[in-house]
Amino acid sequence: MTPISTATNKVGKAIKLGPTASSVRVAITPNSKTAYVLYDYYVAQTSHSYLIPVRTASNTVLAPVKAGSYLNSIAITPNGKTAYVTSDRYGSQGQVYRGYVIPVSTTTNKAGTAIKVGSDPGALAITP
Repeated sequence: MTPISTATNKVGKAIKLGPTASSVRVAITPNSKTAYVLYDYYVAQTSHSYLIPVRTASNTVLAPVKAGSYLNSIAITPNGKTAYVTSDRYGSQGQVYRGYVIPVSTTTNKAGTAIKVGSDPGALAITP
């Protein structure tokens, strides 16, 4: 991930998150202190999904949040207290998907109880 200063339009030093990603999605807390990065990569045809908090002032990568697998999208509440991520998890019957929205406390970086929403959830939006 490469930060860019919006004040100077200068490119900063790349932030190493892990192996080469197949996709990356980012949401930033309203106070701009933390970026939450959904980071996916494949190894041996297996998907690995992580929710990685990054402190924006120092570009420090924090421990990944255990928020599920096949993470798709992320949104943060206007007060910045909770990030929500969508997740597809394979069911016990082959290719059956179960869709979830998982709340994550931005204070503790811990996932809460997953909310079942139906198969293959995609976009996520939060209104004030």
